[in-house]
Amino acid sequence: MLRTCVAFLLLSFSVLAFADPALTEREKSRVIDGVFARIRETYIEPGDVAKIEAAIRGRDYRAVQTPQAFAARLEEDLRKAANDEHFWVTYNPGGIPPLPTGIQRQPETDAQREERLRVAAVTRNNGFARVAWLEGNVGVIEMSSVYPADEMVETAAAAMAYVKDTSALILDLRKVRGGDPTGVAHMLSYFVEGRIHAFDLAARKAENSVQYFTDATVRGPRYAAGKPVFMLTSATTFSGGEALVDAMRTWRHARVVGERTRGGANAALPTKATDQFVVVIPFMKTVNTATGKNWNGVGIEPDASVPAEKAQDEAYRLALEAISDPARAMRAR
Repeated sequence: MLRTCVAFLLLSFSVLAFADPALTEREKSRVIDGVFARIRETYIEPGDVAKIEAAIRGRDYRAVQTPQAFAARLEEDLRKAANDEHFWVTYNPGGIPPLPTGIQRQPETDAQREERLRVAAVTRNNGFARVAWLEGNVGVIEMSSVYPADEMVETAAAAMAYVKDTSALILDLRKVRGGDPTGVAHMLSYFVEGRIHAFDLAARKAENSVQYFTDATVRGPRYAAGKPVFMLTSATTFSGGEALVDAMRTWRHARVVGERTRGGANAALPTKATDQFVVVIPFMKTVNTATGKNWNGVGIEPDASVPAEKAQDEAYRLALEAISDPARAMRAR
């Protein structure tokens, strides 16, 4: 769920055009040593570290020659051993720039903040890809990502104003691969009343955990409680997208239509393994305050299972059915 980490990786770790020399076995071992030194310090599931380390140290990496290939292979093996796709390993031949130390966004100047907000708005419309009206008075909001609340606030208000008078709503999260927990709580605020303690990001030390609440007031109109809401998912809906699915199903009783999601409930932090390798480690986990659980490694099972490409058609059918027979729709929940 750490959008900061994803942006950091995309912007900071460009690989130089020239070929790097092959890694020696000693260098590979040094990288693995550094990776597990950081994992032992940071990983959210410390009881699993020994099992993960044994699996990695049992691998044969002699056929993997280049640093980039080694990073990719080690990343793949870490994800499999931990059953956690929030692990990343990245090679940067130019050295490691300063890294974030926690979930909070790094300090920024007014000019940096203004530019960040401008880029988010211009390039991605703050995560809102499409807002539409369908025959039968069904609204559709398609999201590409869940942006931080302070970035999405105006666009979210406009989107909700557009669909406020519809009789049912489809929230399309099939393409959402991640997002920010403040944005998840903000979007949930449009579908529930009052201030709800919806979920936590739990750390190894309780004092480092972060609680997330819905907003007591929102900029745009709330979606009326009696109206049915359907969420579309795919097998690649991940992390922040899954967090919004889980929260909406719990607190709004929205129905999920599509495919089982990918299964990532953790927030990840980049840490320095060696002078040229970074390992991104899950260091906090989402906890639904109503269930005490999350979906990590297993995904979220839909209420109506259909291929992702057919999910909107199925949700539209269910929405029209719910509009025409509200009592039946309530029983289906």
